[in-house]
Amino acid sequence: MLAIGHRTVSESAISTFGWLTGDYSRVHFDRHFSVGAAAGETFAHGLLGASWALGMITREAPERLAIGQKNSCLSNLEVNFSSIVLLGDTLSVSVQSSTENQTEDGQTEDSQGIQTAGGQTTKFSMFNQNGAAAVKGVVQLKEYEADNMGLDAPELWALTSLSEQVAD
Repeated sequence: MLAIGHRTVSESAISTFGWLTGDYSRVHFDRHFSVGAAAGETFAHGLLGASWALGMITREAPERLAIGQKNSCLSNLEVNFSSIVLLGDTLSVSVQSSTENQTEDGQTEDSQGIQTAGGQTTKFSMFNQNGAAAVKGVVQLKEYEADNMGLDAPELWALTSLSEQVAD
């Protein structure tokens, strides 16, 4: 696995993530309330770590997410939260690409036996400064072909979104 990037969890990061997502749960913001919680103190949102992992992969290993490939799109994201991320934790990410195989029933699966949607699969793990896993996941990409009107997937989605807005 290739280790990339690192970020430290700050009160500002937790506050900003809460503001962006609308998740103002007391376990993330209220120190007095959090003393009785599982971690015994306030802790980061689980999806903050997952979001940072995707950001680090995008920034440090863009080929893993097919950045710059016009018709490659995120098709699946699976995330498992392994441990609580505390204020002050420094997180880093390790990534591993998987090879894919065709199964007897025509499904596509990676080398670990995980069914995929075809395309590139990247597994990631986010670790704290003590080496404890905080977030583990799988990102799957799929390449979309132009439709019969000759539009690439992102252009088609823009038209679809516009037509939905007009219909409302």
